[in-house]
Amino acid sequence: MTTRKTRTRKHVIADVSLHYLAYIVVSCSHTVEPTRTDYGYDLSIFAFDTAGQYENGNIFVQLEATDSLRVDRRTGEIKFRISKCDVLTWEGEPFPAYLVVFDAAHGKAYAVYLQRYFADSGISSITMKRASIAVRLSDRNVETATIESWRVDKNAVLTQMGAITRVEGDNFPATRENVTRIRFRANGATWEPRDFSTLQHRGRYYRTAYRFDGAEYRSDGSDHLRQYRSTPNCECGYHDCICV
Repeated sequence: MTTRKTRTRKHVIADVSLHYLAYIVVSCSHTVEPTRTDYGYDLSIFAFDTAGQYENGNIFVQLEATDSLRVDRRTGEIKFRISKCDVLTWEGEPFPAYLVVFDAAHGKAYAVYLQRYFADSGISSITMKRASIAVRLSDRNVETATIESWRVDKNAVLTQMGAITRVEGDNFPATRENVTRIRFRANGATWEPRDFSTLQHRGRYYRTAYRFDGAEYRSDGSDHLRQYRSTPNCECGYHDCICV
């Protein structure tokens, strides 16, 4: 006898975990966008400031639901195994990525900031000898204060990158005629470019600014300047091009 497709317990708790976290996020006046295809992230969180204005940058979440939570009896920490391919994805992500483990039996969720955990624990996909590794999550339940701390982490990354404050000119990519001076933020301070120039590369123009210590920051069409280092022997001939 042919039966219809069945909704399993795994499907149910996966949905419960998504709605559980989404409720907390929306309660903080932020939004949740589930990922249609999961290649390491189940959802993205888009944050808004206290005035309701959209903030740049993403917060990524990998959501795991379980009926059998593994707990370290000595420390109370939550233990969960992650694959090497996921470590490779998350360690290369500039914006914060969080693993959230939902305890379906007790209706609680636990989280860890993955890149910070990898850095503190010395975890790297290059040095992993097995296909997976166990990570430890705090036994503190995810709540509104947790989501706000994620927003702080995301904004700290933006500050590290150096967010642009546009003074004049149109959006990138710019033409040679409308390229104008810009001011940018880096490491929490506002800097005026000492020197200013344009670089034509593969049919596009780029604006470059130099911090007072000589480090170069270039906008490549995004809302942020990124620091570029010299790249000798580049195929296109620019000593610091972005094509490699």
